[in-house]
Amino acid sequence: MAKMPLFLSSQRWLLSPLLRSFLCLSLLTVGVELIAVAQTTPKPEYLSGVAVGTRGTIYLIDQQAPAIFRVGEGGKLGVVYQGSKKSGTPLYRPKALVEDSTGTLFICDVGTADVWRISPDGTKLSPLTGEKLDSQDSGPSAKSFDPQARYGGKLAQPQGITTDSEGNLIIADPGLGAVLRLPPSGGNPVELAQIATPVGIARDRDGSFVVVSRGADQLVRVSSQGKVTPIVRGALAPKSLEGYPHHVLVDRQGYVVSDGYARALWRVTPDGKVTALVQGDPLKNPVGIALEPNGNILVVDTAANVLFRVSPDGKVTRFLSFE
Repeated sequence: MAKMPLFLSSQRWLLSPLLRSFLCLSLLTVGVELIAVAQTTPKPEYLSGVAVGTRGTIYLIDQQAPAIFRVGEGGKLGVVYQGSKKSGTPLYRPKALVEDSTGTLFICDVGTADVWRISPDGTKLSPLTGEKLDSQDSGPSAKSFDPQARYGGKLAQPQGITTDSEGNLIIADPGLGAVLRLPPSGGNPVELAQIATPVGIARDRDGSFVVVSRGADQLVRVSSQGKVTPIVRGALAPKSLEGYPHHVLVDRQGYVVSDGYARALWRVTPDGKVTALVQGDPLKNPVGIALEPNGNILVVDTAANVLFRVSPDGKVTRFLSFE
């Protein structure tokens, strides 16, 4: 039974038994309603990213809600983290995520210029490079997590993330014009390579990194020592199309890059030959992409408000619709 508020308890002799019963029942009802609201899954507002975890779990990134969703059986969405719409709060503008072998999530957040770590059980959220900006205290409260506080990190616009063979985070940050390495425990990010406007990144089979750039050469390779070499010289899209590439994945045939303006998924061979895996309808603005264990490609389309599934030979089906 719900605990009666103190002011009612201290004045119990003023209440009739019938009225006391009514008040207790009302308090219980309100409690149930609040719990029901808290457990309601918010509707996605602007999905911009998708990731597949080490165990095949599908995660969706909503930069507008803002929220991180987990896709369950039958396409049912569960909330991993629901952020605040107050500017500068944790995961205010999430962009990309990666999951490590322990189930820990690492999420790029442009809104706080940082990467955030979510514990495997989903109970602890921590910034890796920054700190709370609103705190006036240097004591324990300055380190305590506050979902409504503003935070600031040491990155600029982290938009792509993967890991290296040692478990370090490798981050594409177009604001810094660099690919950076960051320990999973946090600290100071270290520049690995300078690249013009890097936005998407994936680890290749040889341990190097494939990076989508919006510079002169739009797909480049970065070695583990930081050497940069072009995979595709010039633009990914043909001259007849205006391209705007976003993310990249590595599969058995080479690489796949999403392109919002060209409404395409570009298939790129290891030697840099580009063909369209899918181009045009039903794609409207494909942004986030991720590889499933069976070789299918998940595509978040922000304009269609759909999560598509694309087979290795380019067949497109609707997996989830959020209209």
